[in-house]
This record gives sequence, structure tokens and C-alpha cells, in this order.
Amino acid sequence: FPSHDTALYTASYLNQDNSQQILKMLTQNMFTNYLSTGMPQNVLFAHKHGQNLSLNVYSDSGIVFLNKRPYIISVMVEPRNLKGYEGEGYAKNLFKRIAEQVYSYMSTK
Repeated sequence: FPSHDTALYTASYLNQDNSQQILKMLTQNMFTNYLSTGMPQNVLFAHKHGQNLSLNVYSDSGIVFLNKRPYIISVMVEPRNLKGYEGEGYAKNLFKRIAEQVYSYMSTK
């Protein structure tokens, strides 16, 4: 892993070995339905997703290891008037669009 992030990235909270181990686990996240859908498959993304179906809230946060320009992205979506599959579909689409736009911006700067 590149040797940078925030607390994990700089190993300022945990030691270097533990920070790298956590980052490794977060990059092996098999969940690819939210922010990762808007990024190229070859980009390393250490992330944690979440969803609360009873509150209709979806989230995904992580570190995108863009070559020479890593960044942190965090998005939480609450589709107010859409429930169930309709709400989750709306959230998935929004995650993808946001991730695409942010990645496009960050990769051209």
C-alpha cells in the first residue's frame, strides 16, 4: 500500500503494521455496489460501506489510492420518498455518479 492516508494512511493512530493490515482488509471488501462502481477496476479503494434499511440510509467511505493523488471520499444517501429496492436503486445510481465525477476531477488535476 502507498504509505499515506489520514490516521491509517500516516499510521498516526496505530503503528505502521496494524495500519497496513486494516487497509489491506478494507481493500479486500467484496462489496462493489456503491462508490466503487464509479471508479476504474484497477484503482485500489480501501472502504467500508453501510446500510440501514429500516431508516432507508446507505453509506460508503474510503481512501482512493489514485496514483500520486490519493483522496478520501465519504457519501451518505437517504432517498426520502423512495423505499426498498426503489430507494436502494436510487442510492446506487447516486453513489456511482458522485464517484465518477470525483474520480474524474481528481485524476485530471
